Amino acid sequence: MKYNWQVGQTPPELDTHSSAKHSVYRYYLRRYINVLCSDPRYDGLNLTLIDGFAGGGVYLRNGQPAPGSPMILLEEIADAEARFAQERIKPFRLNAEFIFIERDGANYLFLEDTIRRSSFAAGLGTRVNLVEDTFETALPRIIQRIKARGRAQRCIFFLDQFGYKQVSFDTVRTILANVQKPEIILTFAVDHLIDYPNNSPKFIEAVRPVELSVQHIQELISIKDQREARWVIQNFLYAHLVNQTEAPYYTCFFIKSSESHRSYWLVHISKHPKARDEMALQHWQHIEHLARSAAKIATRRWVRLTPPRTSPCASPTGKTRGAQGCANSWRSAPPYSSNPLAASWLAAPLRGDPCVRSRTQESGRSGPNSAVLATIEAMSPWLLQIAEQKNGPRQSP
Repeated sequence: MKYNWQVGQTPPELDTHSSAKHSVYRYYLRRYINVLCSDPRYDGLNLTLIDGFAGGGVYLRNGQPAPGSPMILLEEIADAEARFAQERIKPFRLNAEFIFIERDGANYLFLEDTIRRSSFAAGLGTRVNLVEDTFETALPRIIQRIKARGRAQRCIFFLDQFGYKQVSFDTVRTILANVQKPEIILTFAVDHLIDYPNNSPKFIEAVRPVELSVQHIQELISIKDQREARWVIQNFLYAHLVNQTEAPYYTCFFIKSSESHRSYWLVHISKHPKARDEMALQHWQHIEHLARSAAKIATRRWVRLTPPRTSPCASPTGKTRGAQGCANSWRSAPPYSSNPLAASWLAAPLRGDPCVRSRTQESGRSGPNSAVLATIEAMSPWLLQIAEQKNGPRQSP
């Protein structure tokens, strides 16, 4: 557990990279509501927001209180309700329900106290529900509640786990299989898997939730010290995550902490291409703002690797990628690897055709050269040259 709260004590200091992650939450939820409520003929929206690792609800940032993810969700819904009341002629009801899950007793009490002291206190026990439990244990009840609220079953799961094993891939599959219109924003601490692979029984058990076999672990260990090992392992792990979770549409933010010098992925998973496109749009709209902070965020490209300067290909809509309004289909060439297992990972496609739009991880328009489309830790000079052919010289955020 990274953060700890105690009622009556000062809340913990919010890291810069966590602040950047909260910005993604805030901007995406705002956009989500605006898109779904844009049709003036609609008079209401049922929405369930689940924070699976809620924490205490408030932090300190530069000596001032800073809202945690539960308070951000409450604030954004309240702002949307006020905006609709002012702008819409026809009455509109944003029927949002909140489920905040926190397993630590002290953190749970702090969160409850935080909400009781806020303007949202009246909703406790009705539209704001606190659950003292682990997320995976509470999930069956959450799914039942979502289904009971209507046929659309619109919901967003904010799963800011610490590490990589508190939300198993099977849990992600369960959500996608049992809920009609879910979206999942999942934190995945990729550096822990890249830096510390070993064949000890403890590690083998630890990676069981992410479904890495003993053979996978041995292969990771065998290439760990090679020149392009980090790049190769990142690509393998991302392809593994997408394939094992059976994510229909996905987008990935890459976030690196300037304090710990460690990085993780913020992965958005959905069952609809529009949701993927809107999240990808956040990369372009906010990458410059977020990159100015100490946390480095960049759009990461994860598609099948083919030779550089591939000609634009047609999208399922019949339009050519690279044109205005369509995704750019540039793909980087794989680095050389003498390891046959690494080479097989680089050559192996993701599920389905890598050209389909559900495999494209950038927004539907071209961006400036300063936007880093392929951010690779320890990027080789050869691969960097390929990236510059497409995007111009790489610039540090």
